[in-house]
Amino acid sequence: MTDYHFGLDADLANKRAALYDKDLENDTRAWIESLIGEKINGDLIAALKSGVILCKLGNKIKDKSCKSSPSSAPFMQMENINSFLNLCKQQGVATTDLFMTVDLFEAKNPNQVIQGLQALKRITSGGGKPTTTAKTAPTPATIFDTTSKNTASFCSQCGTKAVSGARFCGSCGNQI
Repeated sequence: MTDYHFGLDADLANKRAALYDKDLENDTRAWIESLIGEKINGDLIAALKSGVILCKLGNKIKDKSCKSSPSSAPFMQMENINSFLNLCKQQGVATTDLFMTVDLFEAKNPNQVIQGLQALKRITSGGGKPTTTAKTAPTPATIFDTTSKNTASFCSQCGTKAVSGARFCGSCGNQI
């Protein structure tokens, strides 16, 4: 199959090709091979196209999570890829990191395929999502102190006049 790219399509295809990181591909290949216990020969994107290797990878990550059919029918191959993508979503891969089925099946965006696999690798190897401690919002009972008769108070941080009885500034959240 020959791809004909003209104009803007050709420019975008050239940019994607220039950004492709062969070292990242090799790292991804090594990770997949280590998990599934098989060697992937030839072009990685072409090897992943049927979705069978992806489903093997998915089943190693979470047992019986990907149904695959080793069929040569395009529809079945795309179903295999979609099954793997569903596993990625379940594992917590961000939608911005995921690739679309056509990115792999038609080799439209191999960069995105590698990025999606790397995101899955980060999550499953424990280095995934950044952990942040969320600030807890004050409960309504702690925001307003109804027992206080203080009629005019100002925030020391931003200078905003506080509502009567307020313990926190309505503008900046600073404790009054």
